[in-house]
Amino acid sequence: MKIKYYVSLIFIILILCVILLIESGVQPLRMRNEVEKGKLYCFIGNKLYWSQLTDYCVKDDCLYVLFGDKGVLNVYDGNGKYKKSFAFMKTKGESELFIDNKYVYLFDQSHNYYVFLAGELVEFVSYTDYRSYLQKKNSLYPKDDQRKTDIANYYMKYASIYRQNTDHSSYQVIHRPWFLMFFQGITPFVFIAFWMVVMLMLNILSKKA
Repeated sequence: MKIKYYVSLIFIILILCVILLIESGVQPLRMRNEVEKGKLYCFIGNKLYWSQLTDYCVKDDCLYVLFGDKGVLNVYDGNGKYKKSFAFMKTKGESELFIDNKYVYLFDQSHNYYVFLAGELVEFVSYTDYRSYLQKKNSLYPKDDQRKTDIANYYMKYASIYRQNTDHSSYQVIHRPWFLMFFQGITPFVFIAFWMVVMLMLNILSKKA
């Protein structure tokens, strides 16, 4: 009887986790309506979403923080002071940040890309030809060496972003609750899979009891 109670409890927790995971990847309706009207939606709202922080980069003392699952890009200064946000088209693909010697590029999931300079949008390009879209992305490779130069003093820990000083001390420039690290990468799927196995084992034991 006690095992059945634990199975029911874990099942309820799993359902709640799945609902929360689905919600973490849903773009707010207001933003979705706005980006469907045009190419980009700029707004003021310093919200650190309960979602995966999918990417970040630094250029010209601007910190770009991408919540790809929400279709939102937040822009801060190098010390974490909020500037503005941009909502972009979100579908089923991956949104990515790239940089070159001058600009930051956001590639969305609908074959569009946006060019930023000092935290401001300076160009929008829409591609219906996926091959041309990929050619532009590939022209920005290799991005890793470029990124290392710009984010050398920044790192992510527990879903927050830290900046390291010259004396090797560090402080949070983007502060998010530590438990949001469970939204990062494949962690939520591993977590759910683990508890599904536990629930299955408990269910088998309850039948034998």
